[in-house]
Amino acid sequence: MAEAVDVGPVELVPFLCECADFGSLGRVEASLLEYEEPHGGNDRYFIPPGHPRIEGEEVLSENGRYEVVIKAEAG
Repeated sequence: MAEAVDVGPVELVPFLCECADFGSLGRVEASLLEYEEPHGGNDRYFIPPGHPRIEGEEVLSENGRYEVVIKAEAG
């Protein structure tokens, strides 16, 4: 990711919402370090604060600029 954008590791970069709605135009701002943290696995992603969630999604963390959500396993 660092090669794709010309910013430092703590500068904010705009990212598109990563929700399941392909028509979503939501945007979150995160640093490259913040972006890399939840993207260590395929089940975590960013959404804007207060964005509607689909059934089974759980908020793992939030900081006012974005929420990190995970798709909960069916049990």
